[in-house]
Amino acid sequence: YWCFEVKSSGKVLAISQASQEDGARLIQQGVENTDNEKFKLEKVEEIEIAALPYKVYRTLQQRGNTALKTLE
Repeated sequence: YWCFEVKSSGKVLAISQASQEDGARLIQQGVENTDNEKFKLEKVEEIEIAALPYKVYRTLQQRGNTALKTLE
């Protein structure tokens, strides 16, 4: 899993309020080492990469979903 630090602010990218809903807001926050700061990069097509929040990926994986949606 990856954590993305924003160089200009020193903060990390995170999913607002650890939401698992489609369209959840991506925010910057201080490092808290929580699941909403962790992303898994996955190849979804030949040249596309999708970043799935750790909590969403883990939930989908536990449900046995094989087709994971990209986040826009």
